[in-house]
Order: sequence, then structure tokens, then C-alpha cells
Amino acid sequence: MATNQVSRNLRTNSNLPRPAAGSSKNNSSSISKRKRKILKVAGIVVAVLLVLFVLIGVFADTVTKYSVADLVTENKDKISYSRPKQWKDASNIDKLKKDFGLNVANASIFGDKIVKDKNGEAVFPNALVVFGQSGDNTTDVSLFKQPEGKAEFEKTIDNQLTKDSFKSNECESIDHFSKNYNYDFNNFPVSVALNINCQLSDAEKKKRNTNSIEIRMAIVIANDGKTYVYALIANDKSWAKNEPVYLRMLEDFKAQP
Repeated sequence: MATNQVSRNLRTNSNLPRPAAGSSKNNSSSISKRKRKILKVAGIVVAVLLVLFVLIGVFADTVTKYSVADLVTENKDKISYSRPKQWKDASNIDKLKKDFGLNVANASIFGDKIVKDKNGEAVFPNALVVFGQSGDNTTDVSLFKQPEGKAEFEKTIDNQLTKDSFKSNECESIDHFSKNYNYDFNNFPVSVALNINCQLSDAEKKKRNTNSIEIRMAIVIANDGKTYVYALIANDKSWAKNEPVYLRMLEDFKAQP
């Protein structure tokens, strides 16, 4: 049950020690630092999604159907995920990785096809998967072993990542929004799983030749305290044709013991 909890949430949606006398300033400073790190995690999510909306579905294109047998495994930093073997590797495009706020040295991006927009930038017609480390800072994962640390983390994320956070000029409305927290599942001490369906504006529907975009995202903190981003995104046509394959891809996202 524990092994697949993060994947299922993607698909569907010891107390802290009491401060000693005179330590309130230090405690306040510690809480402030933790909140800044949490806010940074929230900012990562919003920034990544804004980039994803720009990259996907700009050109009308034939939607390929895949099978589970097409999936191959990728490994980065003792974290594995899968993608269709037919997808093109865009991991050598440093600008894309920087746009996502990822560590250029170890991030990876694969998409159904790589094409150029009118500005010569790489975009993907129907679907892509992104994975990589976000920034160089680390988080003390022991904070999440305690109820107060979890409560603070979830409250801050909930305040920052609301359904309306993801509305934009491209996304007229957000449907099927869910956010789930997991601790010590799939060998990740902490994970935040997001399901988002972006309903495009009329102008974007015409531009992208699709009505909506499906996003499944996980922000995870590994045992070494590093933060990683995983995102699978597909337009509605690709998702409808390949949902079983995409759900298997979400199941395959996990850290190695």
C-alpha cells in the first residue's frame, strides 16, 4: 500500500521540542526560514506550470497512440520514472531546464515531438514529461517527522497553492483540481501531488487546437533534503488516447531505496 500511495494520489487526486527560556527569537527565526523554503516550493509549482502552458500544444499535430510496452525507464539521482521510447530527448536544451527553474546539470525533458515556434524556441505539440532538481538548497527532512512541522508545511502550501493560483490568460478556468500530501511513501520523505485540468480560453483553443490540458505534478523532497519536480502534461486529445499509459508513467515515479 505504501509503495504506490504517491502514484495513486497523482492519479486521482514525537512533537517539536518546546523552546527553552529565552529562545523565542531563535525559534521565530527558525520558523521564518522554514516558511521561506516552503514558499519557495510553492513558487516552483506555479512557475513550472506557467512554462508548461507555453510549451504545449502550440501546433496542430497528429496524436500518437502508445502502449505500456513502449515505456522505458529513466534514472536520475536515484529517482526513476518512465516515458514512451518514441519521445524525443530535449534534455540538451539548457534554456528549457532554466525556464523550469531546474538544475541544468541533472534535469531531463522528453516530449512527443520537438518543434520550433515562430521565435525559434523548442515546443512540444501534444505531451511531455519533465524531471529535475530545483535549486541547490536542502531541507531538513526531520522537520516532517513531527506533526507541527507537517501542519505548518501544509498550511503554508494550502495558502499559496489554491485552485485560482493556476488561472492565467491561457487557462480560463481550472477543473478537477486536487492537492495531496504524502510522507514516507515511495521512498520520498515528503511529496505534494497536484492534479490540474486547464480549460483553455477560446483564443487558446484555436491557437493550440485543443480544449484543455491535463497536468500531473509532484514536488518531492528526497532523503538528502533536495527538492525535485516531476511533471507530466498532455493536451486533452493525447490524454484521452493514452490515459492508461500516462497513469502507468505516474505509477513508475519513485525513489530507489
